[in-house]
Amino acid sequence: QEAFFEAALQGDLEAVREALDGGTDAKQVDPQGRNALMLASFNGHAGIAGLLLAAGVPVDAREQTRRTALMFAATGPHEEVVTLLLAHGADPNLADSHEGWTPVMFAAAEGQTGVARILLAAGADPTATDTDGEDAAHFARAKGHSALAAHLEEATAKRKK
Repeated sequence: QEAFFEAALQGDLEAVREALDGGTDAKQVDPQGRNALMLASFNGHAGIAGLLLAAGVPVDAREQTRRTALMFAATGPHEEVVTLLLAHGADPNLADSHEGWTPVMFAAAEGQTGVARILLAAGADPTATDTDGEDAAHFARAKGHSALAAHLEEATAKRKK
């Protein structure tokens, strides 16, 4: 199990393929409830993410804090993985149980403008707020991503019309 997760995390497509071909359960989780899809998505490994989705890993599976692979992917410049997950039906409006963050909030906090744009185009709600009542534009602005904050504020204004 550990080698399988490490291969997914490090982007070793051949090792993941060999493990799956050898009977490794693609849906297995680590002690925190994370699956290999979440780990691959966090590091932007689109090839592995595609392989795992094809092997039946549920696109919106959740770990202990209710984070999904899409939330993990949204923290980095992983537009290809985000697009892949959305194409497989990932819900861009699910929130985690830790802070109530959605994928677009993760993208905003990390300054991932391209990812945020993809999420918005897929129907992510820019008006959603976390447990403190703060939205994605707030996180972008607080982290110094003013252009992204302005884009999110514009999307919020359009959504409220």
